[in-house]
Amino acid sequence: MAVVTENYKRAIRMAALQYRDMNALRIMCAAVSIGFAAPSLAEASTAVSQQESDYAHVDLHADQLDAQKWRYPAAERRIRGGLPNFTRKARAGEELTVAYFGGSITAHDGWRPMSFANLQEDFPQAKLSMVNAAIGGTGSIVGVFRADTDLLSHQPDLVFIEFAVNDGRDARRKPKDVIRALEGIVQKLKSQNPDVDICFFYTLQNHDIETVRRGYAQPAVAVHEIVAEHYGIPSVYAGPAAAEAVVSEKAVFTGVIKDENTGHNDKKQLVITDDNTHPTIPHGHQFYAGVVDRSMKALYGSAHPFTQPTEPIYTPTWEAAKTIPVHGNATFSGNWEKVDPNSGPRCFRFGNNFYSWFPHLYRTGTPESSVRVRFRGSMIGIKGVQGPDSGIVEIRVDGELVDTKSLFTVYNTRTFYAGKPMGELPDGDHTVEWSLSTKRPDKGEILASYYREGNDQDLIDNPAKYEPNRFSVGQIILIGEVLTENRESP
Repeated sequence: MAVVTENYKRAIRMAALQYRDMNALRIMCAAVSIGFAAPSLAEASTAVSQQESDYAHVDLHADQLDAQKWRYPAAERRIRGGLPNFTRKARAGEELTVAYFGGSITAHDGWRPMSFANLQEDFPQAKLSMVNAAIGGTGSIVGVFRADTDLLSHQPDLVFIEFAVNDGRDARRKPKDVIRALEGIVQKLKSQNPDVDICFFYTLQNHDIETVRRGYAQPAVAVHEIVAEHYGIPSVYAGPAAAEAVVSEKAVFTGVIKDENTGHNDKKQLVITDDNTHPTIPHGHQFYAGVVDRSMKALYGSAHPFTQPTEPIYTPTWEAAKTIPVHGNATFSGNWEKVDPNSGPRCFRFGNNFYSWFPHLYRTGTPESSVRVRFRGSMIGIKGVQGPDSGIVEIRVDGELVDTKSLFTVYNTRTFYAGKPMGELPDGDHTVEWSLSTKRPDKGEILASYYREGNDQDLIDNPAKYEPNRFSVGQIILIGEVLTENRESP
């Protein structure tokens, strides 16, 4: 059952108000000290004033949530509880760990090291160290299962969480899961260290610009803000600045760089991204880092009194989500081989380092070979690699076929670290089995369906690379415990 705090109620009441112009919006929000700084978009005020925000009417108890209807006002930053602990310790010159948890936008050598350099400049007396806990292509639903090993193991003092883009699809289809996953990450951090400070950083895609131009945040941001409000977490949003730059024609969100020195196109406009999503390096990332830097400077001395909630948004929570090795925790049948790190596939972006996460990675190319896990709990999934050789997997729960899933996607001209949990199961004892199907994915059709022309060229040039149909597994992700019987590895 959802528990909506007074902090959250206050914010959605504010979001519901209809304003005649953006200046009035700034004045009102400043008066109640929630750190709201709305975009000064020339055409946004009319759109906002004509529509009442549906965000005020969100019923978190509802069986189905439709985040696409949540018209949540866009703001570059919301201060909330601020970063009081990090700021105090940094000013005192303490040793502090700053962690960055997110997807590929954070994994790149861009806004992350740039913002960290700004922190070092702001607090030269502090001894700061940086942790890059970002993995491309992952959102909060994957993040909550990897948080223990990738994030909490470093005992961070300040954590930036950036999942808005990769949560985009899940926020539209299953917003409750995104809320529970993000809340689980926050709960893990707070349970380990109640004084840890957290900041949500939101980025966007090309199709979100029009939404922001009208004065609203994209659905994933609206979903994340539920967690931010509940726990008093400050948030920083690149959307308003990007939309402002596009409207004023100082920038294009997606384009082609003609001048590498300035990052400009042929019209002398900044190109923020060259693929609809990822900021250009370095100039697009510098744009994002600038948003973070000016927001951080506002956050240092602007924390507002906040009482941490005594109840979660949803129960049961996902704080117990974890990742364990498949070795010794599953039963294999059929023909499997252990992948040799020296000769096995190289994971895009991580190369051989990938195998430090998977000391036991198993692979099969024999149809109907399977891996089975008996567990007591409510959620489970597996992680492995997906690449040009990936096939189709059949998933059975308690003996019933529940899904047939192609592991080959439009991105699998390369090999990626992949895996997500299945849908939630009734809490209890379950047997889940994944088996390689006799069916084969139409890899040519899948690659050709991508928006970029020529995505299937590698298949045309190197067909042998795509001929195998395999299935690999190295880790189990779950909320619950593996049962002791039937644990065997190849």
